[in-house]
Amino acid sequence: MCFLPLNCLDKKVDELEEELRGKTIVVAKGKELQEDLIKKFELQASKIKNSEQSVIDHEEEKKLLTANLERLEENVDGLQKEFRKKTEEVEEERKLQEKLIQQIDMNGSEMLKYAQQLEEHEKEKKLLLFLNFSSCSSQSDFGYNYGVILIPEGLIDFIPEVQHLLAELSAILAQEVGNLDAPVEE
Repeated sequence: MCFLPLNCLDKKVDELEEELRGKTIVVAKGKELQEDLIKKFELQASKIKNSEQSVIDHEEEKKLLTANLERLEENVDGLQKEFRKKTEEVEEERKLQEKLIQQIDMNGSEMLKYAQQLEEHEKEKKLLLFLNFSSCSSQSDFGYNYGVILIPEGLIDFIPEVQHLLAELSAILAQEVGNLDAPVEE
C-alpha cells in the first residue's frame, strides 16, 4: 500500500508539475502579452504625443500663415490704391497731353495765319514805305516839304529798312530845313 500511495503521490506530483508547466506557460504568455500591450501602449502614447505636437506645430504655422496672409492682403490693398492713383495720374496726363496737342495744333494754325498776315503786312509796309519815300523824294525835288511822315508805332524798331529810310528822310528834311533857314540872296 505504501507503494500505491507513493505512486499516487508521484502521479499527483506529475500532474501538479504538468499543471505548473501549463500555468507557467500561461503566465509567460500573459507576461509576453502584457509586454506587447505595454509596447503598444507606449507606441500609441508616442503617436498621440507626436500628433499633439503636430497639432501644436500646425497651429503655430497656421498663425504665421494667417499673419502673412493679412500682411499680403494689406500689401494688395496698398498696391491696388497705388495702381488706381497711378491710373488716374496716367489718365490725367493723357488728357493734358491731348489738350496740349490740340493747343499745339491750334497754335500752329494761328502761327501760320499770323505768318501769312505778317507777310502781307510786310509787303504792304514795303509798298507804303516805297510810295512814301518816293513821294518825299519827289516833293523834295519840287521844293515841297510837308514835314510830317506818319509811321505806325513800333514799325521803326521792327523793320531795319524803316530805320534806314527814316535816316535818309531825316537827312533830306534837314537839308530842306537848312535851305529854308538860309538867307535868301536877292
